[in-house]
Amino acid sequence: MLNLELILEVQNGIKLDPFEKTLFVFCNRHHNRIKILHFDEGF
Repeated sequence: MLNLELILEVQNGIKLDPFEKTLFVFCNRHHNRIKILHFDEGF
């Protein structure tokens, strides 16, 4: 599953381009899980 919610959060919330060669790291509210969004010519 493509993390469309994370992509939209990067675009709209953080105001950055999710398709740059950047590593975005998100954690949940309990800080016990992380999700990583990385684009390098594809997710």
